[in-house]
Amino acid sequence: MRLGWVALVASVLLTGCSGGPATDPAALAVSESHSAVAGLALAVRLRLENRSTDAYTQVLLDTTRDAVADAQRELVVAADADPARRAPVAALVTRAASELSVLAQAGAAELDADDLSRLEALERQLRDLATQLGR
Repeated sequence: MRLGWVALVASVLLTGCSGGPATDPAALAVSESHSAVAGLALAVRLRLENRSTDAYTQVLLDTTRDAVADAQRELVVAADADPARRAPVAALVTRAASELSVLAQAGAAELDADDLSRLEALERQLRDLATQLGR
């Protein structure tokens, strides 16, 4: 009996307990973008503290730019996205994609504290929108 509960809890933790963001294109796009930007903000902080390399940070810049661009494209082609939910997400994810593209093109060696501040602000906005859509 105890093993059954452990398996059930593990299954819920690994797969999630609702269809939430996985079934809502807007929530999925903002969630994926938030995760990518949050990871990048941490990497940039480490780079600015000389605890990471330019090469590693550049890989994360490129990967994050691509992840947000993918989320943006998926939202655009999602036929079942609620227009009221899609609009604010599309605006924010498009802005994020643009900012990330500029940062990636400039390169990790050019990152500074202002870039980190902008990434952290973007991360907060994405998090807040994800929370709002989760309601």
